[in-house]
Amino acid sequence: MLDKYQLPLELKYLAIVESALNPLAISKSGAAGLWQFKINSARMFNLNVNSFVDERMDPVKSTEAACQYLQYLYKIFNNWHLALAAYNTGPGPVRNAIARANGETNFWKIYDYLPEAAQNYVPAFIAASYIMNNAANHKINVTKPIIDYSKTDSVMVSKPVRFAAISKELNLPIGLIRFLNPIYRRDYIPELDKPGVLWLPSNMIESFIKKEQEIYNFKEKEITYLEIVSKSGSTEGKTEIQYTVQSGDYLHKIAIMHGCTVDDLLIWNPISNDNLSVGENLTIWVDKKTYQRLNQDNSSDSLKIKRN
Repeated sequence: MLDKYQLPLELKYLAIVESALNPLAISKSGAAGLWQFKINSARMFNLNVNSFVDERMDPVKSTEAACQYLQYLYKIFNNWHLALAAYNTGPGPVRNAIARANGETNFWKIYDYLPEAAQNYVPAFIAASYIMNNAANHKINVTKPIIDYSKTDSVMVSKPVRFAAISKELNLPIGLIRFLNPIYRRDYIPELDKPGVLWLPSNMIESFIKKEQEIYNFKEKEITYLEIVSKSGSTEGKTEIQYTVQSGDYLHKIAIMHGCTVDDLLIWNPISNDNLSVGENLTIWVDKKTYQRLNQDNSSDSLKIKRN
């Protein structure tokens, strides 16, 4: 894709800075995907975002959009350091920094006039590029993906379908289906104006075609309130963390923050009532998505988490 837009191939390392190569990454400001587009920016490049589909999380479409944006920014500044700073903070603040520096266009000479995020952004890109090209020298091992891209293929889906149905009929982990199809936000491919794309392991394509009608006809059993209550305190597929109660905390707030319920908290902790004490440690079990979000939030002092 970079080659298509005649961009430096080293720009591929920018996705590491933006999202750590996680297509499901969502920042505190609401930017999403490999290239961390906000909704307004996504619309500039015709990336569709709605309740069910988020093309910011499509690795191919978002990468094309990023290439178009980087190409545009380079045309403005004719300097890659400035273009990268603008990718992070927008062209306006970079123009303002140039003006305050009396027309200087060297990134390091306008550094003090840039927002802090942009100041850190270009050095982070340089560091990521260095590490990716010298990982072996520093004994940094490569983590292999769940599945190699060359072992995947796609089918067109003409009707609404749930990931749960695909998982059941093809005996595939739902986590793998999510990994291959990050564009679909609710484990569900809705009815679209045109057939949707579903990525699967190559050796599952034939099975999908054979079982297509069963998959379309699958009806997921709705979980009742009583069933939810009966499963309170479940730790299956979750990671244990220790949370330290902060001033202003109460059970519902903590439950919302950690993607659980008050019933869960009361089972995981011997709490006799709703009264919490500042500094008190609570045991909480969180799912993978919440755990990743808390990891990001824990970089600031506003959230104190102790992990086992």
